[in-house]
This record gives sequence, C-alpha cells and structure tokens, in this order.
Amino acid sequence: MLALNFRSKCCENHNAKFTADFSLSRLISEYISELFNERNIPEKLRKQLFEFFFEKLSSGIDEGYPVTVEQYSKPLAAKLKKNIAEFSAFKETAFKAALELLLTDDKGDLVPWSAFKKAALQVSGDYNTRFLEAEYHQTVATANMAGKWQDFQRNKELYPNLKYVTVGDGRVRPEHRAWDGIVKPLNDPWWNENLPPNDWGCRCDAVQTDEPETDQPTGGTQLKIEFANNPGVTGKIFNKSPYEEELSKEQISEAKRNLKNWQP
Repeated sequence: MLALNFRSKCCENHNAKFTADFSLSRLISEYISELFNERNIPEKLRKQLFEFFFEKLSSGIDEGYPVTVEQYSKPLAAKLKKNIAEFSAFKETAFKAALELLLTDDKGDLVPWSAFKKAALQVSGDYNTRFLEAEYHQTVATANMAGKWQDFQRNKELYPNLKYVTVGDGRVRPEHRAWDGIVKPLNDPWWNENLPPNDWGCRCDAVQTDEPETDQPTGGTQLKIEFANNPGVTGKIFNKSPYEEELSKEQISEAKRNLKNWQP
C-alpha cells in the first residue's frame, strides 16, 4: 500500500483552509460496497471520485493563484489544472488498487464484509482525508509560487536574482536549511528543480533581490521527483504523481484512459 511521507507538523505554510466534504462519505460507502459485492466499481462512481479529487485540488489552485492577481494568466492556470486532473486520475486508480488488495487475506481467501469494510475505511481515511489535505495545501503553495514566478519575470530588470529563504525555526528540514540564503540569477537552471515548495508542507520561499550571487554549495540534496519542479515554467503542481509509481503498467494505462474520458 502507498505510504506518502507527509510531515503534518510542518504543513502550516499557508493560511488556506481545508474543509472536509461530508458528501464524500456516501460516495465512499457506495464505492467500497460495490467493490466487495460485485468485485468491480461502476464507472459512474469512479468518475465521481475523480471529480471530487479534481474539484478539491482545483480549488487549491484558485486559492493560491486567484484570478484577482495582477496580470493573471489563464493559460498558466489551465496548465496547472490539467496537471491536477492527471494527478486525480492516478489517485483514484491507486485508491481502487489499494482497496482491491483488501478483498483477500494473506492466504488468498476472501475476507468477510465486516473485516473488509473496516480496513477499507482506514485506507479511505488516508487517501481521502490525510493525504488529500496535504495535497491540497501543497497545491495552494505551488500555485502561489507559479504566480510569483510570473512576477519575478516582470521585475527581473530591477531584481535579476532570487534568494532561497527558510522560515528559520526548528521545523525546517536540514537539507532546506543548508540552502537558506542562497542567491542565484533568476535564469539559473538550479531554479528549474529547486524552487520552493520542495517537499510536503515545505514553508520555504524564494524572494527577488538585487543582492549578488552567493557561492554557497547547492549539491548533496536529492529532492523527491514530484517536487523537482518550477511550476511557473512547467505549469505543473506535481512534476510526477507519487501514486503513479505504485501502479502497474496496466493500471497506469487504465488511469490514462480514464483521464481521457473523464477530464473536464
């Protein structure tokens, strides 16, 4: 089963509020019942769950990169939401795959409904509450940085460099603390993979400056592939979905096929 390394104690990097949607409970109840009773889930239910994920995370883009910002870019917002649609398709497929593993025990025997339901609701709590909340806040922060990158480009004649800054408290990751104060030109390739946020709940920032470039070492840190990204350049919230890495080739094809049929 997928285990995302979310750090809940360091996720207070933005003031965006994540609100649980109680309509999800009925959908999940139908979803797991159909899987247990029919060993299959109707496409209608699967599409509804995909849409729930997409709408929730899309609202994070609207929060982090609202239409009210100066020189709002519709093409950028559209690219960010396209990436979230792909992420949502992989998330739904991974959730289904995780539930399917619960249908049988270690010996391959079918488990009773009571045991399956209990385990399925625990998995749902991870995917649809804990994971989703972290993904929402990450989406807000990354969309916000995508907007900042547009501002950086407009002001680069006056402030040609960017400075990596941390919050400076005891919860900053050691690898991010090592980058604190690094100044590099805006067009330096380093920012293509190291523009914050650099991990789940990362509160680091990049600020535009005319301070000279520093010679601080920047090596030694290997970011998770989903965060090796500059959203202002790529138009992606997640460079790669962590859910995709857990799926088989057949399941990846299934998710892509569903995305083609379901995307808004």
